[in-house]
Amino acid sequence: MFAGATAALAIEKEPELAPLPAAGAKALNPATAALYGYVRVAAGWPMEALPFLERGASRCIGLDGALGHQQVVAALGAAREASGDRSGACEAYRRVLSRWGKAKPSVTVKEVAKRAKALSCDARGM
Repeated sequence: MFAGATAALAIEKEPELAPLPAAGAKALNPATAALYGYVRVAAGWPMEALPFLERGASRCIGLDGALGHQQVVAALGAAREASGDRSGACEAYRRVLSRWGKAKPSVTVKEVAKRAKALSCDARGM
């Protein structure tokens, strides 16, 4: 993922290189929305990332997209956590852990499990 300064520069260049449609995140396909969300999370802008990550996490495109989809859901959890939405973060973390909780080794699962534990998320659906 991008470092903070690189992500901020990418956002600064968006109007010139990858302008957003007037309708914002909802006008983008889920994969493209996820990319815009990732950049905002990396820049330290979780609130701005939320609509993009929510759109990106809204639909998984077949088996080829399963890995990326779960990473988007994990990023959505992190953005919700950073914005103070504990229950929303736990819901996203539960989604990842219920699907991938037994995957070994998985960097995403390890990180999500650590975050879920730190938030004292209950284990429903995990």
